[in-house]
Amino acid sequence: MPHNKINEALDVITLSHGNGGINSRQLVEDVFLSAFGTPENNKGNDAANISGHPQMMMTTDGFTVDPLFFPGGDIGKLSVCGTVNDLVVSGAKPEYMSCSFFIEEGFSKQELIQIVNNMATTAKENEVTIVTGDTKILPPGNVSGVYISTTGVGRALNTRLNINQIKAGDHVYVSGTIGDHGAAVMLAREDYGLSSNLKSDCAS
Repeated sequence: MPHNKINEALDVITLSHGNGGINSRQLVEDVFLSAFGTPENNKGNDAANISGHPQMMMTTDGFTVDPLFFPGGDIGKLSVCGTVNDLVVSGAKPEYMSCSFFIEEGFSKQELIQIVNNMATTAKENEVTIVTGDTKILPPGNVSGVYISTTGVGRALNTRLNINQIKAGDHVYVSGTIGDHGAAVMLAREDYGLSSNLKSDCAS
């Protein structure tokens, strides 16, 4: 039996449901869209237009990475870049963000300050203002250090972008070498007996 069929038979959520691929899309359609519905102005992009406010777009995202600090960035920088990019690729200019921190009890205050300062620097570089947020402290073992959830709001510049219109034969533009971030994080996470100067291309 194929691996994905086994997962369906077990009727459980697996890591593959969070990797942004086919299983992720299936999870969204089967669980979330079936409950919340699909707004008329939702085009399947990483950000959505807000009804009654056609010039506004909104996105939300969650960030978990191990290790929290990696060559080229950390979870703070990653959370701002990821939120900014979700708005940009949907045709909006990012302007405002909120952020919620889920922090493991016993986590280093100095490391938290470093993460927050990197968030502030990255937001300023992108002319984004972090306007509100929240913190939750969880018992040891419930969080791997720090998790961050964000919401981004931007001004729509191009409302014609529609991810569902992508088709075979279209050109895809990338800003650098594909896979740098994943490989840099993986090498920072475990000792594979390899040496490398590879850095994450985490950027807006």
